[in-house]
Amino acid sequence: MLELQKLKDEEKYLFLKSLLDKEEFLDFIEVFVEEDYKVKFNPNFKLSEFEFQYIPMDFYKEIYDHLKFNELDASNYKNWFYVNLEAVKNDIIKPYYFAFSKKNKEPLRNITRALREYEKGEKKFFYEIFRAVLRRMFGMIKERGRKGIFQDVPFSIAWWKYHLFLISLEYVNNEKILEFLYEKATFYNQLVEKMGFTLTVLADRKLLAALLDYAAYNGVKKELVKDVAMVSSIRSFGALNVDEIQKIIKGL
Repeated sequence: MLELQKLKDEEKYLFLKSLLDKEEFLDFIEVFVEEDYKVKFNPNFKLSEFEFQYIPMDFYKEIYDHLKFNELDASNYKNWFYVNLEAVKNDIIKPYYFAFSKKNKEPLRNITRALREYEKGEKKFFYEIFRAVLRRMFGMIKERGRKGIFQDVPFSIAWWKYHLFLISLEYVNNEKILEFLYEKATFYNQLVEKMGFTLTVLADRKLLAALLDYAAYNGVKKELVKDVAMVSSIRSFGALNVDEIQKIIKGL
């Protein structure tokens, strides 16, 4: 699927056009699919285009339970490509849903405009929407690197938010943490960037739980995640309990 980034412009045009029809999309994408892929995804819900952009919190648990991923699985861009492929095959989403960006949230209009402008020789918006589609499908494009896996793929975002919530429950009893993660996209994005999935903060699950619990109750100042990550890089929290860690967090 990384080869999708190397498509020639005329192939990108056909790819975007295929998003308008399920069977055309599946035919186009078939050449990029490994024959023995094992990811299966057929939960008991269907999403509207808006719900795909902001997957409702009520679906998080079902997504998580259905996939049975571990952290390594959920850090692999290929798995999210196949989750999305399965979602299209099973009519959970329509392929054109992928064509949204932060600034342009109407996928059908985006595709129509991108195709029309390409036909006129104008390619800036065409390239923007093409990249947006790849970001939603599997996240790992050159401009974004690995963080795109955790910040750009809607199903991945839902999985990781629920996973972070479950980690927190190992140490604190705060059901509000899931709602907090759902509502605070900026905090989640800062958190996964600082975790970097080099397992700096994530490796200390107690610290992560303490941070999530504190933030859910007290809100977050702009630099909180950055400050906690910096402190965690120079001292160990292993001997401290959650309350003691939160006193440190409060003082940052």
